[in-house]
Amino acid sequence: MSQTKRLTSARRTANLSSGNAKFFGEGAASDRTRVERMKNLLFGFIASVMFLALAFVIVNIGSFAFLKSRRNLDMFDPASFSAYLENKISKKGFAKPTIVHPFFGKMQLGDVLFSSELSQEPLFNRIDGPTSGDTVKVLILGGSVSMGLSTDGSGGIFARKLNEVFGPGKFTVYNAGIGGGKQPTQYFKAVYLDLLGFHPDIVINVDGYNEVALPLTENYALKNPAIFPRYFSAHIETSTNSTHGCMEEAEPRLKAGGRLPVQALYADLRYDYCKSLFERLETPWWAKMFPDEKLDEVVRQAHSIWRESSNKLFAFLAQQDIDYIHVLQPNQYLDGSKPLSDEERSYALSNEIYGKWIRKYYNILSQDGLKTPHFYDQRLLFQTTRDTVYRDSCCHFTERGNEIVSSDIIQRFKDVFEKRLSAKK
Repeated sequence: MSQTKRLTSARRTANLSSGNAKFFGEGAASDRTRVERMKNLLFGFIASVMFLALAFVIVNIGSFAFLKSRRNLDMFDPASFSAYLENKISKKGFAKPTIVHPFFGKMQLGDVLFSSELSQEPLFNRIDGPTSGDTVKVLILGGSVSMGLSTDGSGGIFARKLNEVFGPGKFTVYNAGIGGGKQPTQYFKAVYLDLLGFHPDIVINVDGYNEVALPLTENYALKNPAIFPRYFSAHIETSTNSTHGCMEEAEPRLKAGGRLPVQALYADLRYDYCKSLFERLETPWWAKMFPDEKLDEVVRQAHSIWRESSNKLFAFLAQQDIDYIHVLQPNQYLDGSKPLSDEERSYALSNEIYGKWIRKYYNILSQDGLKTPHFYDQRLLFQTTRDTVYRDSCCHFTERGNEIVSSDIIQRFKDVFEKRLSAKK
């Protein structure tokens, strides 16, 4: 019996030893497996980091190359970056936000707030001259060309030219032009300013180009009536908080640039996307409610809108003893209107989208049917001028061009300005 016990005990001891050996053997194998897994994880991590680092370098090199070749931007060169911003924002961006005004249509928000008992709104681009005292108040209306008579040049060119002729401190020039504005916007804005309590002594309306070019291109393409403001339906669609919020976020990011090429590329693409929201030109759903107009009919309407708006503006101002001067602006696309300088030849006639309509139809505008005695046709003003007076392919003048236009208007209507000065004495 004791021998049996001893055999049983020996077997248990052998089994225990065998189990321990198996256990410790399996433990060692498990440790090796864990070590291998750790090695694999570490290798995978290092490989991932190296891959991401390589991808980071490749993406930034690619971004730099894209910006250099497609945008002409060397982001590490301050001069190159400044030129890039000037081209992208100044020429293609939005100098002033534009909204749809409920009473006079398209409204480019001005810089100067006009306050009255009825409202406070930024309705003027600039005011030159004393705002207190008994000066002669001159209101300038029109599109962006009219804006240039005040906003370009030191001290406002039109006001400076008035001071040169009549002496300083006698006139105050209020510029209420609207970029892309066309009749009847000028008429309605004058009426609206009157409602708010602004009463000028002289109103100068400089127009013509927008009244012909914009109805025949943008409004016609969008099936907007010719009398509507410039691409009116598109302005409604883009006057949303999300659209403007996109640009308000994108433009500062673009100007900041970023330390890395990929950041600069993202800012560039983001800005282009936000800009595209403003440029969506789609036929509105409500266009089907209006009859389809033939191009010849739109041409006739454009002429009639220009003429009747001017006559209504004249009649409205005459009731209040306000002098109305209507100036038909020059434009480079009118054949024979100017011998282009070498500089102008490189860019001034490159926009056929609008230019072809000016070349074909600008001559339909004339004094016939206009009631104001103070109409002046400046279309051939530059006929013998060889200086560079046009600064782009649209219609806008250089500082020299604005000086010639301003001086010519003042000399042509010198008696009107003198009459108003005499009434103030």
